[in-house]
Amino acid sequence: MPGPALHRQYRPQRRNAISGMTGRIRSLNGQPSPYDSDVVKYAWRGTFDSGEVELLHAECFDREPGEWDWAGQVERHSLGWVCARDDATLVGWVNVA
Repeated sequence: MPGPALHRQYRPQRRNAISGMTGRIRSLNGQPSPYDSDVVKYAWRGTFDSGEVELLHAECFDREPGEWDWAGQVERHSLGWVCARDDATLVGWVNVA
């Protein structure tokens, strides 16, 4: 029995929808969206360094950074993750278990 199709791209059917994997928002009525910006870019299964995620996690949970292998953990156990970057800086990260 074939497994689920894990690589299908989700396309929300809303008035303002995320277009593709770039994190840019487009308006379906042809008008520019006020949220159409290059400030933060999102990437499904984007590349990241474990140290980047550890620093972000430590800052969010008010603790000292440690030595955690985030990349190894999600590569082995996750369906995917999303990286949010402002230029080259990781500003958000979510694991989809």
